[in-house]
Amino acid sequence: MLSYQFSDDILCAGQPSETDLQQLKREGYRSIINLRPANEPGQIQHPQQKTTELGLDYHALPITGPGDLNEENTRQFDALLQTAARPMVIHCGSSNRVGALMALRAAHIQNKDPREALNDGRKAGLTALEPLVAQMLGL
Repeated sequence: MLSYQFSDDILCAGQPSETDLQQLKREGYRSIINLRPANEPGQIQHPQQKTTELGLDYHALPITGPGDLNEENTRQFDALLQTAARPMVIHCGSSNRVGALMALRAAHIQNKDPREALNDGRKAGLTALEPLVAQMLGL
């Protein structure tokens, strides 16, 4: 599983396997936030069931693509980060969408400078969506 340690209690990642979920539980993680829509290929089957069977909290905020990188989803994402049990894992397919939302949250919720916000996104796995996110941040 591709992963980025964003902070002491936030791991940003690509799609975890069932084995990865077991390892994350052993490492003390308490919550999983899944940004993948249910119909997106490449996920484990029944991710909520598999996660909760391991004793991890499961939260879903489906981000299907660039059109879902908006203020409403950024606020919902922030609410999840504020309320979900930590330490937590936030994942999508490659951590690119995770990074995009982390950058937008940094700029629009935490009021960070756009360049600092973009760096937060990179630290969380922002890659292919970086040009769009930079444009959204006015860079």
